[in-house]
Amino acid sequence: MNEGEYRALIEKRFQEAYRVAVEARRRIGSPTPEVEVLLAKDLAERVELLVGPKGVAEKIRKYFGKMSQERLAFKLAEELVSELRGKLSEEKLILQVIRTCLAVMTPPCITAAPTEGIVDAKIKRNQDGTRYLAVYFAGPIRSAGGTELASIVLLADHVRRLLDLDRYKPTDEEILRFIEELRTYQRKVSRFQYNVPEDLIEFVLRRLPVEVTGMATDRIMASSFRDLPRVETNYLRGGALRVVNDGIAGRAKKVLKLVEELGLEGWDWMKEVVERMKNLANDDEQSYLDELVGGRPFISSSNTFGGLRIRYGRSFSTGMQAVGLHPITLRILEGYLTTGTQLKLDYPGKGGIVSPVDSIEPPVVLLDDGSVLKLRSERDLERAEGKISKILFLGDILVSIGDLIENNVEIRKPGYCEEWWAEELKEKLVEAHDLPNDLLEEARLSLEDPIRRRPSVEKALRLSFSLNLPIHPEYLPFWGNVSVEDLEHLRAWIRRSVKTLKISDGQAILPYDERAKRVLTSLLIEHEVFGDGVKLPLSWFKVILACLKPFSDQMLEGDDIFSAVEKLSGIPQRDKAGSFIGARMGRPEKAAQREMSPPVNVLFPIAEAGGSSRDLMAAAREGRKVAVELAARKCGRCNTITWRERCQECGLPTTLIGFCAECGLELEYSEEATCPRCGGKVSYSRKFVVNVGEELYRALKRLSEQAPSRLKGVKGLNSVAKIPELLEKGVLRAKYGLYIYKDGTIRFDSTNAPLTHFTPRQIGVSVEKLRELGYTHDVHGRRLESPDQVLELKPQDIVIPRKAAEHLVKVSKFIDDLLVKLAGMEPFYRMKSIEDVVGKLIVALSPHTYAGVVGRVIGFTDALACFAHPIFHAAKRRDCDGDEDSIMLLLDPLINFSRLYLPGRVGGRMD
Repeated sequence: MNEGEYRALIEKRFQEAYRVAVEARRRIGSPTPEVEVLLAKDLAERVELLVGPKGVAEKIRKYFGKMSQERLAFKLAEELVSELRGKLSEEKLILQVIRTCLAVMTPPCITAAPTEGIVDAKIKRNQDGTRYLAVYFAGPIRSAGGTELASIVLLADHVRRLLDLDRYKPTDEEILRFIEELRTYQRKVSRFQYNVPEDLIEFVLRRLPVEVTGMATDRIMASSFRDLPRVETNYLRGGALRVVNDGIAGRAKKVLKLVEELGLEGWDWMKEVVERMKNLANDDEQSYLDELVGGRPFISSSNTFGGLRIRYGRSFSTGMQAVGLHPITLRILEGYLTTGTQLKLDYPGKGGIVSPVDSIEPPVVLLDDGSVLKLRSERDLERAEGKISKILFLGDILVSIGDLIENNVEIRKPGYCEEWWAEELKEKLVEAHDLPNDLLEEARLSLEDPIRRRPSVEKALRLSFSLNLPIHPEYLPFWGNVSVEDLEHLRAWIRRSVKTLKISDGQAILPYDERAKRVLTSLLIEHEVFGDGVKLPLSWFKVILACLKPFSDQMLEGDDIFSAVEKLSGIPQRDKAGSFIGARMGRPEKAAQREMSPPVNVLFPIAEAGGSSRDLMAAAREGRKVAVELAARKCGRCNTITWRERCQECGLPTTLIGFCAECGLELEYSEEATCPRCGGKVSYSRKFVVNVGEELYRALKRLSEQAPSRLKGVKGLNSVAKIPELLEKGVLRAKYGLYIYKDGTIRFDSTNAPLTHFTPRQIGVSVEKLRELGYTHDVHGRRLESPDQVLELKPQDIVIPRKAAEHLVKVSKFIDDLLVKLAGMEPFYRMKSIEDVVGKLIVALSPHTYAGVVGRVIGFTDALACFAHPIFHAAKRRDCDGDEDSIMLLLDPLINFSRLYLPGRVGGRMD
């Protein structure tokens, strides 16, 4: 199946579900008769639908692909300012342009930052009478949104220039107030990602061309400098604080990069901010040890031997901040780390999830008897079980080069490893002449698969001497751990032991020497201690003889250990240690149904009735009538005001209405909460007395269902219109033990994990089923016939935890019951077991975003993580640093989601 056929199949399956949802919503009619999920196929369409203005999609498409996203946004700003000038007030124009252009700069335009993070733009006056721009930020601006934080102020400055506004000229009091807020916020609310000193914050504030301000985000007052004329609130402005601290100062490198790419004027001072942040850069040890939690261990110290050695590369399940550890490393850490566990790191980013990779360097341990063992396999682990005295080396941590580029960090020196050796071998072969055939063949095989192919020690040494090639990493000691004097002692020990040396079962047996044993341990050379002797594998014994030449009269010379060994042996030596990473355990892996606190089956208010869990069944048993705030609806025929969707007098549909609190004007529902006549506040709800028992009886009768043991509602509705859900939906959810989120959807949260390739066996799905799904050929172009063939994952396919699959089966039964019993339609899913989940479409959604991404389930994992293609995670604007996202069975949001359920506060529309 090619890419076009794959997209067409996903589209076809989606449209089938969409048609069912359209009919179901029409029949159920709650809360609106239309599907409220908007469909967008590209970034331009998403920008127009979510941010506006109308017609902007065509402008975006005109430039898309012809220039960078950043340049496109600034070009778009110029066109929008020119087009909207005179049609909108200056302030509305500025707000629209900044929001639209920020959405373009943060593909795929699904984050809340453009609409919920930027709440207003105002033109104010400096003390000299000149006009300047102030941008108002709210809580949904997150420190994690690096691009947003770095871009917004640059965009605002560009728009300011287009409108000929002056720079912001802060007063000393405004600067001191901002700094005071920063420190109060850190003490009483939350820490920032970056620890920026006060003098640098002042330096930035005095040079910002626009005022960064905002609404109150926390009910904590600034301790001083209150009641300033140009600062509208005395409370903390969390959004503004994050923009300056974590955006302009904390991400100064990213800001400067954008300034230089776009050729923006007036921002040269950012070079000094970059330099000062570089000099101040948080101590690596401190950054990843911040907020160390009891029970989550510290694992590896930065640049301290014995921890996790940095190795660059990517496996099929690493990248996008996910890092690889050897499976045996996970085992010897006693279960603290597993697939999906978050590691807090000092490099290249703040963290990443763990994924097992068996082709990297495994750990080396010291046993109780003094033996040193490299744990390459389960067999080695069994031999060491219960006998490990000390972990000498934790093994490699596999880091993707792409993550270094994404985080804009310098490459740390890696340890010498197989892929580097293969590159040097390739170079040497160009100049090689008269190399024996067996070595040529060995070189060919090693270059074909340097990670898996390991030459014998004899051939490795012959290649080294013949080609002046460093010794293969498999046989390379950690020379940097010892001194020249240590190696001279080791040479002397070998010389002394030659008369009593025995060779048996592939091992060299030498008499025990305390210092020699310590040197072997420091070099991480495998050996076994018994009685008064030491057993060295012959491979390591031959390496020592070749590199240290113990029977030569020549001495090791110089202080540099690598040069000394190289000069003595005649073989180029490399540093196997390289760099180590700082790491501690972060969040554990997760896979669980999302629940509000307390869990909710239905968005139906019962105030204090039903106890702390808002149990409608308990309230009904007590015969409770509750006074609750519900939507005001009006019957068009008899003018009855009710909260029901149908008039109980006439049986006709009712219409949502609002009343102005000031002048009493009656209005039809709209998202505008201001009275058009007097500017007063419009309310769309009233107090109604609800008989809980009667409402439940009606719902159960309509469904022909038994009453559930518990049915959990909510204390009150916090949406603008306060429209309740149908109790029937809650009854059916309770039947299957399902809970909802604030928008009426059922979600399953799990840790994000990347995946680019898999085998049928790994995901627990038959070859035949995968062929049906379009996986007809493996990565080599061979027809799929074996469960062990490697397949490339398609971009919208996902592998979910078995726990998630069991959850989706329950959701499917709820949806089918809803269709049959409430809409009078045929069931859609008809699932009986988790195998029936394969091939079904889901919607994935990440926090702080608006747009879901359609995916298709193709298999299962025992890990508590959701594996998907990097493109899929990127479409959600997420990486795999420990983030958790949710999945929903497609028909659930199509039928049950409504914007009318969303909280009316700022940030309520996210996620």
